[in-house]
Amino acid sequence: MGLINVLLVDDHSLFREGLKTLLEVEEDLKILEAENGFQAMKMVKATDVNVILMDITMPEMNGIQLCKKIKAEYPDIKVVALTMHEDDRYIIEMIQAGASGFLVKDVSSEQLIDTIRRVHKTKSFVSPCLTTEILSKLSQMPTSTESDPVKIDNPDSKVPPAEILAEAFEELTKREREILKLIAHGKDNSEISEVLDISIKTVRNHITNMFKKIGVEDRNKAAIFAFKAGLVKF
Repeated sequence: MGLINVLLVDDHSLFREGLKTLLEVEEDLKILEAENGFQAMKMVKATDVNVILMDITMPEMNGIQLCKKIKAEYPDIKVVALTMHEDDRYIIEMIQAGASGFLVKDVSSEQLIDTIRRVHKTKSFVSPCLTTEILSKLSQMPTSTESDPVKIDNPDSKVPPAEILAEAFEELTKREREILKLIAHGKDNSEISEVLDISIKTVRNHITNMFKKIGVEDRNKAAIFAFKAGLVKF
């Protein structure tokens, strides 16, 4: 396993130091630190960063703004948002900004380390418990119409009307629908491969085709598509 350069971005020094102490004992993780978004951008430009763990609520440049900037300039860097329960309303905007994963700050050390490794080797990862939380909220939002698009904490964020989502869903094969449901449950490619008894290469091919059909570029947005269209339910 190669070395993963992890950048911690949080304005609370004690929290950063605690995370660094926790993570740096792992032989495959090299830990870097930044106390704000501006410092983080300098670090990214000067260092080969693979994964960023960032707080969402930070002064001057918040996690949503930083994530958008990172993904626009360095699309290969994976971003994992660290959030408190009361910050859940920002998570949808982080998805739209390009975040690959989400964890609450009281997550276990095992899950934190597992998430870093997962997002490094795959497109994205959402904690299953947090997936349920996010998508449950989305499923309770009113269905949009052509004249009244749904907006999520962002005046520029629009979700296509249900009939358009349903039309895209109809283009999916039975296997693609099965995979979409598993993605919405937070399963990664190896887990999907095991559940459906197909190769990981086949899983990847189905996901690529499915993403094209429903017009998304990552797993998080695929899960939102499934729930917002009312087509996948727990």
